[in-house]
Parts: sequence; C-alpha cells; structure tokens
Amino acid sequence: MGKWKSTVFQKAETALDKNFLPHLGRSDKNRKDKAIFLGEMAYRIIQLKLGRRQPDDKDHFKNKRSKTCGPLLADPIPCFLQKLNQGHKVPT
Repeated sequence: MGKWKSTVFQKAETALDKNFLPHLGRSDKNRKDKAIFLGEMAYRIIQLKLGRRQPDDKDHFKNKRSKTCGPLLADPIPCFLQKLNQGHKVPT
C-alpha cells in the first residue's frame, strides 16, 4: 500500500505543478504562489456572497486589455531574424 500511495501523491503533485494554474508557473517552486492565488480567489468569492463586493464583468470591453500595434509587430521579429541568420554561419 505504501508504494501505491506514494505513486498517487507523485501523480497528484505533477498534476498540480503542470496543469493547475499554469500561468503562475509549472514547477514545484510555484506551489506557494498558486496557493496564495487560490486563497485570493476564495476570498473574493466569499466577499461576493456576503454582498461586500460587486460582481465583475470580465467580458465587458472596458475590462479587456488590448495590445497596441507596436508590441504586436515586435513579437514575431526576433523569431524571423533567428530563422534568417540560421543559414549564415560565421566561419571560425
């Protein structure tokens, strides 16, 4: 039973690290950040149920963040330059 239990715990830890809130990180070093984030979300839900907080409308346009054309154009440039330079190796 001990080996089975450790295997189950390892799989659970891997699932938490890799799949649960991946935007906060995907390693065991990010577990504290994930716990804090989960606690903040629980706190907000409790505040909403108690009537101390107004519901958010995340789908409303004014709550969206949009990128301007500068960052959208700058994102693919490093990748393009890297592909361009792959064929031109400097002889040593």
